[in-house]
Order: sequence, then C-alpha cells, then structure tokens
Amino acid sequence: MKIRRVVRLLALLLAAGSIHTGAYKPDPCAAVEPIAAGDSATDAVADVAAAHIDITDVETSLSGESLTVVFHLRDLPNFLTFNRAWVPPGAMEYFWRVAVDVDNDRGTGRGGFGTLLSAYHVVGASERLRDEVAPIGEILQADTWGRDRAGYSGRGRADVEVSAESDTITLNAVIPGITAQSRLSFETLDLLDYAASDHIECHPPYSHVASSWWCQAGAYAVPAGRTVSDAAADTTKADPDRSPETQMLGPVFAPQGSATAAPIDITAASSALSGERLTVVFHLRDVPERLTFNRTGARANRMVYSWGAAIDVDNDRTTGHNGFDALLSAYYIVPSSESDSKAAVPIESRAAGGVWKILPTGTLLERGADLEVSAEADTITLSAEIPGIKRDARLAFRTWDDLGSSDELGCDSPPRPRASSGP
Repeated sequence: MKIRRVVRLLALLLAAGSIHTGAYKPDPCAAVEPIAAGDSATDAVADVAAAHIDITDVETSLSGESLTVVFHLRDLPNFLTFNRAWVPPGAMEYFWRVAVDVDNDRGTGRGGFGTLLSAYHVVGASERLRDEVAPIGEILQADTWGRDRAGYSGRGRADVEVSAESDTITLNAVIPGITAQSRLSFETLDLLDYAASDHIECHPPYSHVASSWWCQAGAYAVPAGRTVSDAAADTTKADPDRSPETQMLGPVFAPQGSATAAPIDITAASSALSGERLTVVFHLRDVPERLTFNRTGARANRMVYSWGAAIDVDNDRTTGHNGFDALLSAYYIVPSSESDSKAAVPIESRAAGGVWKILPTGTLLERGADLEVSAEADTITLSAEIPGIKRDARLAFRTWDDLGSSDELGCDSPPRPRASSGP
C-alpha cells in the first residue's frame, strides 16, 4: 500500500538506526498518515477474491466542497447479478463507499467519521430472489448520509458513474464543511461472498469502526442448554450510531421500562439442543396478543423488530465474528408497499424465523426457522437445524425494536441461572 504524499517516516527511522529491531516489531501502519481529501492511494491487488470489489487504487479531488472519488477496481464487468437468492429484503447487497471525517476530529462521529458517500444496492421487498443480471450503472444508486443527534440520516443524492472499460466507479457529491484536511476511509462489499469486503491497507474501514452487538472477544456467553434470567424493565435505547446501510438502524427514543419496550424486554432465555437442532425460548416481560407493525417512522426495507440468538457453534472465539458464526432470529422487515400502514396483528402473522450466517460485514439469511409465539406464556420460541453445532456451543441473546429499545443477555456479565437451569 502506498499513499502518494506520505513521507515514509518509519523507513527513514529504520535506515537511521533510530529503532531497535531485535525482538521489537514496529507497527507497519504506525507512521502512515491519514488519507485526506485530494489524496490518491493504492492497495494490494487480489487481496479479496471478488474482482469487482477489489480496490487497486483510489483517486480523490476536491473543488470547494465538491468531493470526487474514483474507485479503481481489479475488474469491473458490464453486468452484475442483483437481488440474488438468500439476500433478504432490506439488505445491502453491494456497496462502494467513502467515509468522511469532515472536521478531522476523531472524537466526533463514529471513529471520527460523520458522513458517508456511497454507491450501493439494497434489495427491495418486491425484488427478492429475482437473480436479475443488469448493467451495474443502471441499478446502483448513490447518496450521502450525515450523523446528527438522532443517528444517521439521508442528506441527499450523489452522482455515480460506472465504467467497465476503465474498471472504475466514480462518486461525486457536495460534502458541507469538507476541506483538504478532512480524513477519508474507503470500503467495498459484496454480501454474498466470504471476506468480500475490501479497504485500503492501514486505514480501517468505517464498518470496522462501527460497534457491534455481538459479544466482544473473550466476553461471557451463555452455554447452550441453559436457562438464564435477566432483570425486567432493563431495556436501553438502541445505539443510534449505526450505519444507515445496515439492516438494524435507527434513532430510538423509548424510555427504559416503557410499554413499547415490553415485547422485547428479556426476563429469561432458555435453550435446548437435540442433535444439531437448537431451540431457543425468549421469555419477555409482555408479549401482546397483537403488536403494531408498519408504524409511522419505521422505514421501508429495514428490519424493525428482531429477537435473536447469536451462536458460537464450535465454542472457538477465534472463528466467526468474535467467535459467533450463526444467528437464529425472529424478525420483521417493513415492505415498501406497506410503509406507514399501521396494523395491529399477531406477531407470528408478520414476523419470520430465520438462520443467518454471521460475516465480518453483517448477516446473511441462509434459510427459514420454526417460529412459535405465545401471548399467554409471554414467549417467542425459535427452532432450527444448526449444522456443526456442538454441546459446548455459546449463545448471546438480543432483542430489537427500531422505534423503541433493545435488550441483551449473555455478553457483558454472567447472567443469573434460574432454578430450572440445565447441567
């Protein structure tokens, strides 16, 4: 990786004998300056398998507050397949994006980055499973997002130009306040390919800066087959600093312990394993006979309800994402055709059960799962085959209401076993 305006301070120090090179191994990125607006940079070729998201170079230029970014890619075909099988509605299927730290202050925004400029494709509810082969430039849309007190929100459209001849995707937009000192971070994604995310070496991408609800490496998680309890009315506001390009996103305003939070307020969670079939039961403060779906403010093609159990299938914290390999969840995504059409209906009539693969870049729906809801017992039960799951698998539980709160169990501290806990 090379940044064309960077002075290789580290190399100079080594050449001058200023660094002892015995057992000490200097950080190869320690002397690398940030990529600023107006800089160009190169990246290793073929460091990801998917050529259309493999960055070879980026060029940026600044004219006033108008930022232009050119992604040079290893190979960009005329056509890509969009709306592929197993990409759920509301999921970001592809993106080529730049995160901007406008004020060059790492204490603001997320890791300093408060603005996103992106060319991307999100699968709409009516487009799912089409496997549509189409010219890339006809399908991609481009937008900018900015962070405010409520989280990230759309700021405006951007221009995108795709050239298969030159293997480039060019983005242009006005970024208010941007200067030649603003920091930039680049990232690409193909959701259906393992490790199909690329970024400029020594410059962590925006998504790696973003927080995740999966337990941090080494944190406690619940052994499969146990029943554990959680405090009632302990829901918190969901993190508003989530990327606008993730499925679970949004400003959350409901206070702790509110009625809105009751259907996602975990009081206990239990699990059972029979062969490779895992059953998970969420015990909740209150599961109503009818829950309101398609509420005002719930965005189309976004996941707005979720009850999920992250699974460390092999009890190996060095694999997956912080050890977690799969997600078993009940969820609901607002279809575009039903946006802002409130309906109070039984949860099982709208929510679906699914098994998701956990990738470094997000989650990918693999198949359905059995879902059972009981308003009488205040439970939501999920069951599915989890290939390769072992008896010592670990679980972490989280619930989500995009317009309400979130709750989690099994990440931050050991939960309290109930009398009915298994061995």
